[in-house]
Amino acid sequence: MPSMITCIVGKRLGHRLSDNHWELGDFSANLVGLVCRRFGHVYHNVQNRLTKILIHAFLDPAKSFTQHYGAVQGISALGPSAVEPNQCKLILCLSHADCICCLQIRLLLLPTS
Repeated sequence: MPSMITCIVGKRLGHRLSDNHWELGDFSANLVGLVCRRFGHVYHNVQNRLTKILIHAFLDPAKSFTQHYGAVQGISALGPSAVEPNQCKLILCLSHADCICCLQIRLLLLPTS
């Protein structure tokens, strides 16, 4: 699990700028979500612990937007029970940011009609 978390919120995931860290983060987030759904009944607190880690990574102002994006991807992959209690906090943190990453995060959080 720690290596998957690193792939989600790691600062630098490749040596070249052409490395697709977005895809690696998305894949890792989906994999963490799958692990939680499949083994959550065995490890009862794993989703809560992961949510805390990802929220902490997101709320850290020293983290880059790619790390914030990964944190939100991870939270959203954990499902509605992880997103809904934290949605207002996440949207308020993003309300004044203006970048492409921020728009991607907002698309993840805001419901589509």
